[in-house]
Amino acid sequence: MAKFKIVSALFWLVLFFAFAGHFSRAEDVISDLVVRQPWVNSLGEKFVPAGTDGILFSVWDVRVKDFETFVDTTYYDATWGMTSIVKEGWIFKGDYWDSPGFTQTKDDPVVGVSGIDAVAFCQWLTKKEQAEGELAPTQEYRLPTNEEWSRAAGTATYPWGDQWPPPSGAGNYAGTEARDANWPVKRAIINGYNDGYPRTSPVESFAPNLYGLYDMGGNVWQWCKSGNNWAPRGGSWVSSSPSEIARSGKAVPNPNDRVADVGFRIVLVVSSQQNPVHLRFTPPPAPAFASPDVTAPTANLTADQNQAVVRIKGDNAEGRGFLVKTTDGPAILTTIHVISDNPHLQITTNTGAPVTALSFKGASDRDLAMIAIKDNHYSYLDLAASIGDSAQPGDEVVIPGNSQGNGIEMNIGGKLLGIGPQRIEFSNPIYRGNSGGPIFHVKSGKVIGIVAEAVKTDSAPRYFGLRMDNVPKWESYDWNRFQTETLFLDQFDKRSRCLDCYLNAPSDNKPEDQVYLNDDKIASAINDFHSQTADSDASQRTDALREWQVNMNAVADTDMDAIQNSSNFYGFDQQRAGNEIAYRKALKAELQTVSDNLMQLDSVLHSSN
Repeated sequence: MAKFKIVSALFWLVLFFAFAGHFSRAEDVISDLVVRQPWVNSLGEKFVPAGTDGILFSVWDVRVKDFETFVDTTYYDATWGMTSIVKEGWIFKGDYWDSPGFTQTKDDPVVGVSGIDAVAFCQWLTKKEQAEGELAPTQEYRLPTNEEWSRAAGTATYPWGDQWPPPSGAGNYAGTEARDANWPVKRAIINGYNDGYPRTSPVESFAPNLYGLYDMGGNVWQWCKSGNNWAPRGGSWVSSSPSEIARSGKAVPNPNDRVADVGFRIVLVVSSQQNPVHLRFTPPPAPAFASPDVTAPTANLTADQNQAVVRIKGDNAEGRGFLVKTTDGPAILTTIHVISDNPHLQITTNTGAPVTALSFKGASDRDLAMIAIKDNHYSYLDLAASIGDSAQPGDEVVIPGNSQGNGIEMNIGGKLLGIGPQRIEFSNPIYRGNSGGPIFHVKSGKVIGIVAEAVKTDSAPRYFGLRMDNVPKWESYDWNRFQTETLFLDQFDKRSRCLDCYLNAPSDNKPEDQVYLNDDKIASAINDFHSQTADSDASQRTDALREWQVNMNAVADTDMDAIQNSSNFYGFDQQRAGNEIAYRKALKAELQTVSDNLMQLDSVLHSSN
């Protein structure tokens, strides 16, 4: 079936029939924005040119009061899943953007917002100001790209220049003022530096850069989006090292993460020649596993240690786990995603002997599962009680393997690269079938994490595991209920991705850009619209358009009531459900923007008849 893009088709149809005077206000707005400086929007945010033609940068980060207006207007929910820094380190403790665990003024930058939250804010503000006549239909607010942000930041090593340490008043970083009762004892600060703000500061507290932009370094990290790549930039009130504060990006797992020192700055696309930045659609990528022909350093474990690694195989996935002794008895540790939507599990030792599962628990805040088993004189691995005390970057680690899911042991050596609040990064290549296996710390002889995922980047894959030493709570799971809810979440995500693809994929008819046709409701809506507009008059086109809106809104609303009922999900899946809700709401906002624009164009078409 040929892809039928409603927006494109109707747009060119209207241009053919409409007369130029209909958009005179829009053209005036475009000219005004290009010439008049600074531009001040309806929230009082100021915008100036900052090195990229056709783009105006907000001079400060989005403030608490700006985000509050957005939430109050739309009832957008961004109150779940924020990671905060306290004396114990980075943890989830129930904070959120309006109550981040420290005092803020309304002019402080908002924190604890994900990339998806930031995109939803941009879409709301675009729609609002287009409706008010402040923006033309071709103009929009969005996040800056990495390239745009870099040009706006300047060419020096640091925001203030090339010297280290920072001079007095350089910005809001982790100086001596940050070390209070809630500051982690072992976390570094910039000795001898004091900016006067232990947490965030009002947006104009420090001098602007040459473009007039405030806080391009420090205060909060700022989300940037380049294609499908997301990365906060600029450092924050938590930053203390030269590498963090330099012009590089911050490693954040995905655009759904909410963190106490991450906010965002927006840009305004004023040129009609600029390409819009859409939500986040990308064809479902293959995980960044190492290629089978990669020559990776091998490492040795003892025979007993190798015997403690088990194979987990089900209907839809395969991975690893490992045997440990807990206070409740023997168990297997693995990742939740290896066993979710995967009902008929078979767990076997390296010799092929079956392992009997009795019950299982899930971590409340991360992708970890603990399966209680019947003891049969197995070998067991030891867990590190506190990773921060036993391991540090540069230490040798080993990943026991399951090469390409073939059950072949291949212990891969590498180095520990970094330790985060929930995750650790290592250099060992991950092969298919490694997920859920142990990350073995050679120096201590203990497991410091569980293999979780490989992430594609522009340069090379990056490999991550999950910590087990600081899980706040293990929750008992009912197996059948767990499989039902994970199947529901998988299907919900699949529908969202199809909707995202339909709204945002390129119109080049590549198979990977037509995954929306896998959704029967979307495909039916497209077919109905196409058949109703063939050889139709203006009135029939309007009726078809309205029916398309009803059908697409029905797609966007599918299962929303069920997923917003938190009692339907266990703790970790509540996080996943929250991310899926934010994603679907952002898609609904984008669909509404598309629908409004289509109705506006259809109105112009009628007035020109």
